[in-house]
Amino acid sequence: MIYLWSVVDAQILRNVTNNVCTALLNLRLRRQHEVDIGKNWIERAQEAGDMDENDHDADKLNHRKFCLGLERLYNSCLQLDETLMVLEDF
Repeated sequence: MIYLWSVVDAQILRNVTNNVCTALLNLRLRRQHEVDIGKNWIERAQEAGDMDENDHDADKLNHRKFCLGLERLYNSCLQLDETLMVLEDF
């Protein structure tokens, strides 16, 4: 069992803010890493323009997975950023 005899609000807020900032940094680094790995997909999509850039079904599936992964990382970054703004405001 853990007994909390006293709680320091400022210290808890600082710890939570630091944890959110660390998570946001890690997500941004992960997204940048994924973009570096997937440069091939991005270049192929830009070169193709309106045409279908993928010839095979496997390529289409991999491209969709790549884009979905980037979108999820981006949305997670936005949510953490909003959480950080709320923590700083209150």
